[in-house]
Amino acid sequence: MKSASSGLPGRKVCYHLQTPALAFLGTNERPIYFASGRRTFAMPEDKPRFEDRVAEIRMRFLETVPDRLKEIREAIQTPENSDPEETQLRKAHRMLHDMTGSAAMLELDDIEGAFRRALRIAEVADAKNTPFNSEELVIINDALADILGALGQENASAQNQNQD
Repeated sequence: MKSASSGLPGRKVCYHLQTPALAFLGTNERPIYFASGRRTFAMPEDKPRFEDRVAEIRMRFLETVPDRLKEIREAIQTPENSDPEETQLRKAHRMLHDMTGSAAMLELDDIEGAFRRALRIAEVADAKNTPFNSEELVIINDALADILGALGQENASAQNQNQD
C-alpha cells in the first residue's frame, strides 16, 4: 500500500494496490470509502457530518422565521418615505427574496412556495414602484399565514426525527 499526505493537517490518504487497507492516524478517526473502493481517507469522528450541519442550519432558520415574518408584515404596512435609504417596497422585496432563497437552499419546499407567492407580488410592485393594493396585501398576508402553517409542520417533523 502506498500512502501520501493529503495536504490537509491530520489527514492521510491511502492508495490501495490489491487488497483494501486502512490508515488510522489516531484512535478518534474512522475510514471513509468512496464508491470506487480505491481510496480511504482517515477523518476525525468529532467533525460534524455535512447532513448534521445542514440540519442545524435548517433548525436555526426555522427558529428565525416568525421574527422575519413580523418584519415583513411591518415593511408591507409601513408608509413609504419612513426610511430615506430604502423604500418599503424594496425592503419587502429584499426580505422576501432572502427568505425564499434560504428556504429553497434548505429544501423547505412548502415554506419556499409560500414565500415565492408573496415574492412575486413584491417583485411586480417594486418594479412598478407602486404601493401594494388591498388585493396584493391579502395575497401576501395569506402567503405569510401559510408559512406559519408550514413552519408548524416542519417543527413537528423535526421533533419526530429527534425522538427517533
